[in-house]
Amino acid sequence: MDEKYILKIQSNEDQIKSNTRRIDDLENDVKNNNTLALNVRELTIEIKHMREDYQKLAETHAKEVQAIDNRLSDIERNPAKRYEQVVSLIITGIVTAVLGVLLGKFGL
Repeated sequence: MDEKYILKIQSNEDQIKSNTRRIDDLENDVKNNNTLALNVRELTIEIKHMREDYQKLAETHAKEVQAIDNRLSDIERNPAKRYEQVVSLIITGIVTAVLGVLLGKFGL
């Protein structure tokens, strides 16, 4: 009977060693998971800051693009204004010439 108990004790000790090894492995896995979770948290914070920086940059660029668009619109309108002025001067000149000729024929 002593041998039966010895075998049982030996089996229990083997099981204890196996369980101890498994617990050590699990502790290591938990540490790795905690490290991973902290790294993910840090990345999330960095991404949040990057998004905020991007939004500020996008707002700045939008204002700059709007300013450039306004300037371009002004530049594009200038030739049209000049064309209108030239046409107005030509029409005024023609009307003045016609009136001058008419007034000259009537002797005024």
